[in-house]
Amino acid sequence: MAENVYSEVEEKLKVEDWRVVFRLWKYTKPYAAILILGLILIGASSALDLLPPLLMRRAIDNYMDNQYSLVVVEENGSFNFVESDEGTFYLHQDESGLYSVTDGTTSYPITEEQLRNLRVEDLNGIGQIAIFMILILVSLFFVNYGQVYATSYMGQKITHGIRVDLFRHLLRVPMRFFDTNPSGRLATRVANDTQNLAEFFTSVITSMVKDVLLLGGIIIIMLNLSTYLGLITVAILPIIAGAIFVFRYFDRIAYRKVRTRLAIINAFLAEHISGMSITQLFNQEVRKKGEFDSVNKSHLKSLMEQLWVFAIFRPLL
Repeated sequence: MAENVYSEVEEKLKVEDWRVVFRLWKYTKPYAAILILGLILIGASSALDLLPPLLMRRAIDNYMDNQYSLVVVEENGSFNFVESDEGTFYLHQDESGLYSVTDGTTSYPITEEQLRNLRVEDLNGIGQIAIFMILILVSLFFVNYGQVYATSYMGQKITHGIRVDLFRHLLRVPMRFFDTNPSGRLATRVANDTQNLAEFFTSVITSMVKDVLLLGGIIIIMLNLSTYLGLITVAILPIIAGAIFVFRYFDRIAYRKVRTRLAIINAFLAEHISGMSITQLFNQEVRKKGEFDSVNKSHLKSLMEQLWVFAIFRPLL
C-alpha cells in the first residue's frame, strides 16, 4: 500500500527545469573546461556536416551538369560538342561552315581523348571536390571522436559524483525513512536514474546543441540561396515548435509514470525475493503472484501510454 501511495505522490511532484539545471551545475562546474571543449567540438562537427551538401551542389551545378563547352570562332559563330542518343559525341557544323549547336547539317565523331580534353576542367573540379570530401570525412571522424570522448568522460564523472553523494545521503537519513521507502525504489534511484543523467550529458545535450547549430546553419544557407524559398521553409518552424512543446508536455507525464512504476516493480522484487522463504512458509505464493501481476500490468500500461505519445507526435515532428 505504501508503494502505491508513494507512486501517486511522486507523479504529482514537479520541479522546474531551471532548478534541475542549477542543481546539476554544481556537479558540472569542476568539468567546465571539458564542457567548453565538447561544445567547441560540437560546433566544429556541425560546421563540417554542412559542407558535403554544398560541395555536392557545386559538383553537380558546375561540373557534372556542364555538358557543353562553348568556344567562339567568329563574331556570330561558335561550335560545341553534343552527345547523341547512342552515346557517341559529335561536332556539329552549319551550312555556313561555322560550328554551332543549332541547325547542324554535318556531324563529325570525336575520340574519347578529345572528349577528355573538352571536359578536363570539369574532371579536375570533380577531383578537387572528391579530395575535399575525403578530408572533411576524416576531420569529422577525429572531431566526433574527441567530442564523444569528452562528453562521455564528463557524463561518467558527473554520474559518479551524484551516486557517491546519494549513497552518503542514504547513510545519514533516519531509520524511519526506510519504513516508507522500499529498498528497490532507492536502488532504482541510485543506479538507473543516475545512469539516465549520464545519458543526458553524453547524448541529450550533444544532440540538442548540434541540432540547433545544424538547423541555424541550414536556415542561413537556404536564405542565402533563395530568400523566398527559405522564408517559406522557415514559416513552418512555429508549427514545429508548438508540436515539440505539446510532445514535451505529454512525454514528461508518460515518462514519469514509467519511472515510478519501474521503481515499484524493483521494490516489490527486492523485498519479496529476499523474503521468499517467509512467503512460502505462510503459503502466500498465489496472492503475491497476483500482486506482482498487478504492478507489472501497471508498468506495461504506462509503457503503452508512452508509446502512444511517441506514435502520435514523432511522425508530426
